[in-house]
Amino acid sequence: FPVTISKIPASQLKELQLNLIRSHACGIGSPIDPKLVKRMLLLKAIALAKGYSGVQVATVERLLFFYNHNILPVIYEQGSLGASGDLAPLAHLTLPLIGEGEVLVNDEVISGNCLQELFHIEPIVLHAKEGLALLNGTQFMQAFATFAVSQAERLLGKGLDIAALSLEAFDGKKSPFQANVNELRKQQGQIDVAAKMWSNLSNTERIKPYVQDPYSFRCIPQVHGASLDAIRYAKSIFERELNAVTDNPTLFPEEDDMVSAGNFQIGRASCRERVFR
Repeated sequence: FPVTISKIPASQLKELQLNLIRSHACGIGSPIDPKLVKRMLLLKAIALAKGYSGVQVATVERLLFFYNHNILPVIYEQGSLGASGDLAPLAHLTLPLIGEGEVLVNDEVISGNCLQELFHIEPIVLHAKEGLALLNGTQFMQAFATFAVSQAERLLGKGLDIAALSLEAFDGKKSPFQANVNELRKQQGQIDVAAKMWSNLSNTERIKPYVQDPYSFRCIPQVHGASLDAIRYAKSIFERELNAVTDNPTLFPEEDDMVSAGNFQIGRASCRERVFR
């Protein structure tokens, strides 16, 4: 069968961008935590500021204006299309840029229209490609992922503090945490955890010099070290992702080139979700 390709007239490009945003703002469920929304604003601004997405400077500046003034769009837990990126959540993130949707300001939910009046700002007029650039991406997942990593780092640190206190209360032995024995295993996480435990126990006066402790104490470097290695691996993936361009198509102005590819694909992200599930 013959294929007919229709070209959208230039006069309708702005309307297309609006319709893209509106049609994908179909999230359901409970609103996500405002602190995650704030992360999304910053992550989206970082991605667009790379200069490969075909957006106006004004659009990036408005995202940062929201971030700096704690203007947090209402975004819902469910509705992302998965393999195509975080379309629905990012549509809700974008609606207030055009004077629509809802935002949380000073613990009160107001409409995007009221937001314009409150802050004396005009809606962003989206040009060709901007609707796609704002919708395509992985900033919803990135917000959850980076938060999970920061929480995991915090919990691991607290866990080592508790472990050191427990060992001291048990009158346990300090030698399993000395550098020489842990360096033999050649696992960096184990080495670093052992060093942290040794530091935590450096001023104790209760540690006995002559006991062999249960595995639950002796194996703290090995067990917690493996956790530290996993956290660091995940963190390295997320740091690359949040500094990447994840929308589509991608523009290369200096080369006068535009490429439709798949940087929105979440094959890596699906693995990340399993790590923190």
